[in-house]
Amino acid sequence: MLPRDEWPRLAVTVLADLWPSFSPLAQVIVVEAGDRIVGHWVLMPIWHVEFLQSAGLAVSRRLYRTMRTLTHDLGIEAVMTGALDDTVRGLLDHVGATRLPGDHYLWRVRQED
Repeated sequence: MLPRDEWPRLAVTVLADLWPSFSPLAQVIVVEAGDRIVGHWVLMPIWHVEFLQSAGLAVSRRLYRTMRTLTHDLGIEAVMTGALDDTVRGLLDHVGATRLPGDHYLWRVRQED
């Protein structure tokens, strides 16, 4: 486990733009070769906003404003989301969302008895 005070070491990994937003509850697993991180995996609680889908730009804007208000009211600082089309990609880019590396999956993990 990488102690929280060492998270800045992630700045040279694909997590460079993301680690500053990690929840204090995050757990960062690393494999090191000497003092170099050669592998990492992060377990963190995060709110997920499922894909925005709408009939047009005006509808997308209304959905965006409502979601923004909802997340603000709940005290949520960051969410994970995705884009299925260029309109939504443009909206997310416009509001400063960070594109995540790689493909994302839903992994259903079960504890063995």
